[in-house]
Amino acid sequence: RDGKNAPKENIGGTAVEGAKPLYEIAKDMPDGEIRHERTGNVTPPAFPYLVKYEEPKP
Repeated sequence: RDGKNAPKENIGGTAVEGAKPLYEIAKDMPDGEIRHERTGNVTPPAFPYLVKYEEPKP
């Protein structure tokens, strides 16, 4: 939540899906990338489809 700009504002909210905060705070995590929803293990990010990607050279 963004306590300064929208402390109580939500978006959505039905009997099927609960309301979500209007703002989300995005920040870097100190350990790993993301957690797998089922296993809880740290998982590197991946594309959901095949993609050609070359890492930029520093």
